[in-house]
Amino acid sequence: MIINKENVLEKFKLYSSELLDGSNTVRDALCRELCSECAAWVEARVKPELAESEGDESESGPLESLAAAEAFWQLAALDQAVVPLGVSSADIKIQLGDRLGAAQRLRDEKGAACRGLLCEDEFYFGTA
Repeated sequence: MIINKENVLEKFKLYSSELLDGSNTVRDALCRELCSECAAWVEARVKPELAESEGDESESGPLESLAAAEAFWQLAALDQAVVPLGVSSADIKIQLGDRLGAAQRLRDEKGAACRGLLCEDEFYFGTA
Protein backbone atom coordinates (compact mmCIF):
# COMPACT_ATOMS: atom_id res chain seq x y z
CA MET A 1 0.00 0.00 0.00
CA ILE A 2 1.42 3.33 -1.03
CA ILE A 3 0.74 6.42 1.03
CA ASN A 4 0.13 9.61 -0.92
CA LYS A 5 2.72 12.06 0.44
CA GLU A 6 0.81 15.09 -0.84
CA ASN A 7 -2.21 14.00 1.22
CA VAL A 8 0.08 13.59 4.24
CA LEU A 9 1.42 17.11 3.70
CA GLU A 10 -2.09 18.60 3.40
CA LYS A 11 -3.23 16.89 6.62
CA PHE A 12 -0.02 17.99 8.33
CA LYS A 13 -0.76 21.61 7.41
CA LEU A 14 -4.22 21.27 8.96
CA TYR A 15 -2.92 19.70 12.18
CA SER A 16 0.06 21.99 12.68
CA SER A 17 -1.26 25.27 11.21
CA GLU A 18 1.99 25.56 9.25
CA LEU A 19 1.53 27.56 6.03
CA LEU A 20 4.39 26.08 3.99
CA ASP A 21 4.05 29.01 1.60
CA GLY A 22 7.74 29.55 0.93
CA SER A 23 8.14 32.49 3.31
CA ASN A 24 10.45 30.39 5.52
CA THR A 25 12.20 27.98 3.20
CA VAL A 26 14.20 26.23 5.93
CA ARG A 27 11.12 25.48 8.04
CA ASP A 28 9.15 24.47 4.95
CA ALA A 29 11.90 22.02 3.98
CA LEU A 30 11.97 20.63 7.52
CA CYS A 31 8.20 20.08 7.54
CA ARG A 32 8.23 18.46 4.10
CA GLU A 33 11.07 16.15 5.13
CA LEU A 34 9.30 15.16 8.35
CA CYS A 35 6.16 14.34 6.36
CA SER A 36 8.12 12.26 3.88
CA GLU A 37 9.99 10.36 6.60
CA CYS A 38 6.81 9.72 8.58
CA ALA A 39 4.97 8.48 5.48
CA ALA A 40 7.81 5.99 4.89
CA TRP A 41 7.73 4.98 8.57
CA VAL A 42 3.98 4.27 8.43
CA GLU A 43 4.31 2.39 5.12
CA ALA A 44 6.97 0.16 6.69
CA ARG A 45 4.62 -0.72 9.56
CA VAL A 46 1.65 -1.76 7.36
CA LYS A 47 0.73 -5.44 7.75
CA PRO A 48 2.37 -7.55 5.01
CA GLU A 49 -0.97 -8.80 3.64
CA LEU A 50 -2.12 -5.18 3.20
CA ALA A 51 1.20 -3.81 1.97
CA GLU A 52 0.91 -5.72 -1.30
CA SER A 53 -2.62 -4.49 -2.08
CA GLU A 54 -3.55 -1.21 -3.71
CA GLY A 55 -5.73 -0.19 -0.78
CA ASP A 56 -8.63 2.23 -0.90
CA GLU A 57 -9.44 5.54 0.78
CA SER A 58 -10.81 3.77 3.86
CA GLU A 59 -7.38 2.21 4.43
CA SER A 60 -5.01 4.84 3.08
CA GLY A 61 -6.81 7.80 4.70
CA PRO A 62 -6.15 6.72 8.30
CA LEU A 63 -2.55 5.82 7.43
CA GLU A 64 -1.98 9.24 5.88
CA SER A 65 -3.53 10.86 8.95
CA LEU A 66 -1.19 8.89 11.21
CA ALA A 67 1.85 9.93 9.16
CA ALA A 68 0.76 13.59 9.33
CA ALA A 69 0.12 13.38 13.08
CA GLU A 70 3.53 11.76 13.64
CA ALA A 71 5.20 14.52 11.61
CA PHE A 72 3.32 17.16 13.65
CA TRP A 73 4.44 15.50 16.90
CA GLN A 74 8.05 15.42 15.74
CA LEU A 75 7.91 19.09 14.73
CA ALA A 76 6.39 20.02 18.10
CA ALA A 77 9.14 18.06 19.89
CA LEU A 78 11.82 19.87 17.88
CA ASP A 79 10.21 23.25 18.55
CA GLN A 80 9.96 22.59 22.27
CA ALA A 81 13.61 21.58 22.40
CA VAL A 82 14.74 25.00 21.17
CA VAL A 83 12.11 27.36 22.60
CA PRO A 84 11.43 27.89 26.30
CA LEU A 85 7.95 26.95 27.56
CA GLY A 86 7.61 30.18 29.43
CA VAL A 87 9.19 33.53 30.17
CA SER A 88 8.72 35.47 33.36
CA SER A 89 9.86 38.65 34.97
CA ALA A 90 8.93 40.45 38.16
CA ASP A 91 5.82 41.98 36.55
CA ILE A 92 4.65 39.47 33.95
CA LYS A 93 4.67 35.77 33.18
CA ILE A 94 4.07 34.38 29.70
CA GLN A 95 3.57 30.67 29.26
CA LEU A 96 3.18 28.84 25.97
CA GLY A 97 0.48 26.24 25.42
CA ASP A 98 1.17 22.53 25.48
CA ARG A 99 1.55 22.00 21.73
CA LEU A 100 3.63 18.87 22.24
CA GLY A 101 0.96 17.36 24.48
CA ALA A 102 -1.75 18.15 21.95
CA ALA A 103 0.35 16.63 19.17
CA GLN A 104 0.91 13.51 21.30
CA ARG A 105 -2.83 13.09 21.91
CA LEU A 106 -3.54 13.51 18.19
CA ARG A 107 -0.81 11.01 17.33
CA ASP A 108 -2.22 8.47 19.81
CA GLU A 109 -5.74 8.90 18.43
CA LYS A 110 -4.64 8.47 14.82
CA GLY A 111 -2.54 5.46 15.80
CA ALA A 112 -5.55 3.84 17.45
CA ALA A 113 -7.55 4.34 14.24
CA CYS A 114 -4.90 2.33 12.35
CA ARG A 115 -4.62 -0.61 14.75
CA GLY A 116 -6.01 -3.18 12.31
CA LEU A 117 -3.77 -1.96 9.50
CA LEU A 118 -0.38 -1.90 11.23
CA CYS A 119 1.92 -4.55 12.64
CA GLU A 120 1.86 -4.42 16.43
CA ASP A 121 5.21 -3.65 17.98
CA GLU A 122 4.18 -3.28 21.60
CA PHE A 123 3.69 -6.02 24.15
CA TYR A 124 1.94 -6.11 27.47
CA PHE A 125 3.32 -8.42 30.12
CA GLY A 126 1.13 -8.66 33.15
CA THR A 127 -2.21 -9.69 34.51
CA ALA A 128 -5.37 -8.24 33.11
